[in-house]
Amino acid sequence: MKNNKIKIGVDVTGLIISNQVTGIERVMVETNKHLFDFLDPQVYEIHPFTTVPEIKSRVHIHPYLLSDPVFTKPLIDFNECDILFFGGINLSIPLKELFNLKQKKRTKIVVIIHDILPLTHPEWFSDPVTSNGRSIKLSGKNYFHIYLQAMFAISDQVILVSDQVKNDINLLGWNLKPKFAVVPLGAFNSQIEGIKSSTSGLNCVYVATIAPRKGHQELLDAFELLWEENFEITLTLVGNRGWEVEGLLNKIESHPMKNKKFFWKSNLVDSQVHEIYAASDIAFMVSEGEGFGLPLEEGLSKGLKVIARDIPVFRERNYPNLYFFSGGAQELSDKIKEVLVLPTKPLKPNEIRTMASFANDVAQIIKLL
Repeated sequence: MKNNKIKIGVDVTGLIISNQVTGIERVMVETNKHLFDFLDPQVYEIHPFTTVPEIKSRVHIHPYLLSDPVFTKPLIDFNECDILFFGGINLSIPLKELFNLKQKKRTKIVVIIHDILPLTHPEWFSDPVTSNGRSIKLSGKNYFHIYLQAMFAISDQVILVSDQVKNDINLLGWNLKPKFAVVPLGAFNSQIEGIKSSTSGLNCVYVATIAPRKGHQELLDAFELLWEENFEITLTLVGNRGWEVEGLLNKIESHPMKNKKFFWKSNLVDSQVHEIYAASDIAFMVSEGEGFGLPLEEGLSKGLKVIARDIPVFRERNYPNLYFFSGGAQELSDKIKEVLVLPTKPLKPNEIRTMASFANDVAQIIKLL
């Protein structure tokens, strides 16, 4: 009996090759978890595919990925699919094959663009490698420029995670053909109020990869000012080591407050991160640039007050318990003292957007193809 269901192929190339789970991988997994809720199984089939055949063995996979109902299904050839969904970054896109597939089979292609920071701020990034680990003989900026234009050329629908990303793309002045839709991301879990566990003192947390643009140095400087004033307050950094941060890591490891009022945790599972949030009063989002900045929603959804850097992408949010700072360490230190004494405002049901809402919006876009 012929199967007339629409086959959706979800690109899992990036998930297979990742050695750790960071923001984009988590977005992909959480989106995949919810797609089944919003796409009728009587109409659609969802399958994983990869554009790099030699990595199909899926060895050394992070345990978190096993929670992805798409990733754990058998891989299929993308040529079998009616719709291809690229939710992450894949530097091994077979452009010629995809163009041929679109012409012969009328295959539709949907792409998520999380940011274009490698173009706007190339100094924040190391040189790229392909999805099979080969080095690329171009600067990161030039390669991302080519990659982005290629994705736009093959796509029928491009999903942008914020107005900031849309504005950045418009400023490029390119002649773009695909349809664009701004679909904000959301917290991974539904909001929880009043989860703070019984701890003494005031506790703060910042969840972010240790990377140059993320603002860790300024945050630590701000807390040093508070400790000099004898504030009883702790700071916990949660994030794996990034790139070009040797100086900062040396300061973190040798800091006199380390394991007293200052803590760095890496390679944690979700339950451990949740425990840290549960013991905290304030979360931070102090990055100098993001396509979205999910820790903002994550902190708010867990009942914390959040202090964010005053940049346009964070100003797109209008949530209770969200506060902004401008300037350097002194201004951040002053904002912390101001926010600490403010009450936490109650949240309305479903006030903080979630990844389920994001996946629902993505599913509606897929249905219209």
